[in-house]
Amino acid sequence: GQYFCGASYTDPKTGYNYETETMSEHVWVPASGKLQNLTMTRVDALSNSYLDQIKRELISGGYDVNDKYSAAGSSASSAGKTGSSGASAVISDENTPLASGSFFDFSRPVHPAYATGRGASSFEPRGTLTRAEAAQMLYVLISDEAKSTYGTTSNSFSDVPAGKWYTAAVSTLSNAGVITGYPDGTFRPDKQITRAELTAIVVSMFGKDDSAVSPFSDVSRSQWYYGYVATAAKNGWVKGYSGNTFHPVSNITRAEAVTFINGALNRSFDADYGASHYMYLKHFSDVKITDWFYGQVMEASYGHEYAVSDSGSEVWIGPY
Repeated sequence: GQYFCGASYTDPKTGYNYETETMSEHVWVPASGKLQNLTMTRVDALSNSYLDQIKRELISGGYDVNDKYSAAGSSASSAGKTGSSGASAVISDENTPLASGSFFDFSRPVHPAYATGRGASSFEPRGTLTRAEAAQMLYVLISDEAKSTYGTTSNSFSDVPAGKWYTAAVSTLSNAGVITGYPDGTFRPDKQITRAELTAIVVSMFGKDDSAVSPFSDVSRSQWYYGYVATAAKNGWVKGYSGNTFHPVSNITRAEAVTFINGALNRSFDADYGASHYMYLKHFSDVKITDWFYGQVMEASYGHEYAVSDSGSEVWIGPY
């Protein structure tokens, strides 16, 4: 079981409501395996570290926690909001699993780090990204449900053997049907991935919009990637270059890749948090605070808990 200080809990089976009035009381939640999707509703907008700790323990125990405020005028309301503070909460069983086939769990209040540097202190933002690296990035981000559904270390590619650092990522995404190889049966893990190829993989994880129209002059309807690029552009996930071009067959840079993935997953850097916690963030010698991609790299390389403000912006809570 788990216990909750200063909270109330409604048993989904009996409907009985357990309540506590003070932080010295507790509620024992039965460890029956019934509770998987929980909603924590804070009934006031006061901050409280006990409730934040409760949520972290629930998440580490395998529960999906949707933490939100119910009080009028609260500072934020979101999946996983832990911000401002309250001594009481309501915990209930929503019993609403992720939609079948979903690759990402947007109900969790955490953004894991998915991009690492190269070497001891560099990120190489202007460097290219291999197909194996791209697969590994996305593998880190997919939900536990997706890994349970599609997870495997077996694949049909002649050049992706067992035991490689990217084997599980490539095998799982291939099994899910979002990553493909070449006609000769290879995957070519060390080959640089193009802008069109990464776009196609990410869009496949959400679904292609056949009604989308590409705004780019160098993305022809006759090309295999047209619908993917058009969908990404319609959703605001990708931007082009001068002359209204997209450069689909150019190799994508590491900075461009994390910018695209962040956009698709609605992830954004909290500049205020970054300024006040600068010394704690992961730093790279080749990523300066004045670079256009600084926030994108920080978002991708620093795992964090987050909330969403009333204005829709991401608010970082702390490290994850």
